[in-house]
Amino acid sequence: MRSQSFVEIALAVRQAADLGGQQNAFGGNSGDNITDSELQYKIWASTARLWGKIIQNFPENYFFRTYFINTTSGVYSYQLPYDFMKELKVGVQLAPGSNLFLDILPYNLHEQDHYNFLPGIYAPVSGLTTLRYQAQEQNMTFQPQSGVLPAQIRVQYIPCAPFLCPNLPAAWAATTAYAQGALVSSNVTNAGVITSQTFIALNAGTSGGTLPVWNVPGTIADGTVTWAYKGPTALFQTTFDGINGWEDWIVLDCAIKCSIKQESSQVQDMMAQLAHLDEDIMVESANRQAADPHTVTGGFGMREGGAFGGGWGDMGGGF
Repeated sequence: MRSQSFVEIALAVRQAADLGGQQNAFGGNSGDNITDSELQYKIWASTARLWGKIIQNFPENYFFRTYFINTTSGVYSYQLPYDFMKELKVGVQLAPGSNLFLDILPYNLHEQDHYNFLPGIYAPVSGLTTLRYQAQEQNMTFQPQSGVLPAQIRVQYIPCAPFLCPNLPAAWAATTAYAQGALVSSNVTNAGVITSQTFIALNAGTSGGTLPVWNVPGTIADGTVTWAYKGPTALFQTTFDGINGWEDWIVLDCAIKCSIKQESSQVQDMMAQLAHLDEDIMVESANRQAADPHTVTGGFGMREGGAFGGGWGDMGGGF
């Protein structure tokens, strides 16, 4: 683990791009051409780009999370976790309390209604092996919409990139002076569910005397501050694990963005450095299981089709 703090990364960007404020930690550069607030946005963008590159190579070896959906009878669409980016694997619990899960397959939009016909016409024999899912915006929807649920669903997925920040967002406070780029957190209720959400100050100012009515998403006028919704507070973190120094990609990418704004002559040299680092990361991250590399695998028969369109059938070539 090679975690680097946001403050270290921000300072490294200033040094790489030869910006003003190299002697100051984050928070002391409001007078520079590249303010701390602007640099924070650039670091967020570069972190997301690096994240996207790493997950091209066996993402479950680097960024992997598990989420359980406890379904109820008659409900077939459920909210995905706040940090969901890409699904890796979805399974349904074989029996209440069991630690055994049966893999289920996605359906495409043209199949959406097929599974609601009588079993044996379009849908295979009823049961857990007929269950299908599809990620739709921030929800996961299941078919057929009869007979199979309730059951516990296990979703294994790649999380989205975090927001790096110097300090975790603090709770909003009344009549408080905030700098541009300041982050605050506040509880927001949506459909009866309370979550902690984070907002960013679009300008320097002083908050009002009463808690704002937060717009998620959207902007909020609060005293002389205008807040913008940024994301769930759980997405914010103060450090980044560069695995093997890969955080240098964030530094170089941000430094290039800053140098372009300043019309610096260093841009071409830094772009060449970034290209070399990009190649190194793609090679180094290609197989984290060096001793036992990934192999092409086939699923058990029920995942391969078969006579019942995904049921047990003739095992569908699974053997």
